[in-house]
Amino acid sequence: MFAAGRGGTAVPRLRLARLGGFFALVPGTEAAGLSALASTAQSNGFSSTAELLVANGVSPQMFSQVGRWAAQETAYELKANGGAEPTSTAQQTTVTTAFTKAECTAAKSLNISVSPQFGRVDYTQFTIVPVANTLSQPEGTPTPASTEGLTPAC
Repeated sequence: MFAAGRGGTAVPRLRLARLGGFFALVPGTEAAGLSALASTAQSNGFSSTAELLVANGVSPQMFSQVGRWAAQETAYELKANGGAEPTSTAQQTTVTTAFTKAECTAAKSLNISVSPQFGRVDYTQFTIVPVANTLSQPEGTPTPASTEGLTPAC
């Protein structure tokens, strides 16, 4: 449900959820979404959902948006599984595949452009990954810089 781990970074995907045709939820569903993250927090060694979110770089001001995103993810999973929670591994795999595809499609619709010097967008992890250097470079081996003049001659 949420990219968790001490020292890791996760970004709430609320905008992606909206673009992916997930659900426009009724106000107040944020609490349900946050409580759904409690088990994730506990299984990753955090004492609370708030600790999990802060450890993942989410400011307290954004907790309600993360809760809304988690509730949207749950609602999408229910929709993808015919209105019921997945009970088997096969159902969970099908739901996860559908969610991942919808989220990726929504992210691609944002038309994110990244300067080639920084890399490209990896839509599986929603991060920027390095690419091979395609810039032109002079041929041959570079000559080392002169060390003359680095120490005073006094």
